[in-house]
Formats: sequence, structure tokens, C-alpha cells
Amino acid sequence: MTAGTKKRLSKAISLLVMSTKKRRIWNEVVKKKVDHQLSFITLTISDPEKKLTGKEAYKKLLEPFIAHNIFNVFRCSSFMIICM
Repeated sequence: MTAGTKKRLSKAISLLVMSTKKRRIWNEVVKKKVDHQLSFITLTISDPEKKLTGKEAYKKLLEPFIAHNIFNVFRCSSFMIICM
């Protein structure tokens, strides 16, 4: 990762942290409510045989994932996509 990429990523994460409100959620591990502000989801798309282009991968894989999961399952109001 280049220095410029690190700087842009750091700035984007800082903006997300500043724009999100803390909320109390139930944590199954510790069995109590904890403050929560930001989550990261890593989605790896890899299929060396098909060699999808970026547009194909977005349209066929990422867009349906975002449409269903980001808004319905995780109930996010904002998100950031980082492609590497």
C-alpha cells in the first residue's frame, strides 16, 4: 500500500468515525450491552479461472451483496467500499 493510499484510507475512516453515532448493542460473547460505533466487513472476491473484470465483479457480486446485506441485515446508513 502506498503512502498516498494509506493517507486516503486513514482520512476516510476518520470521516466515518466522526459521522457515526455510538449505539448500545448486545454482545453475545460478554453477555452484556456494549458501545458500538463502526464495523468493518471484508469481502474477498477471487476466481482466477473466470477472470472477472472490475465492472462484472461489481455488477454480479458486490452490488447484490450491498443491496441485501448492507441495508437490510446490517442496517447501515453509510458505508465505504475499498477495492484492492
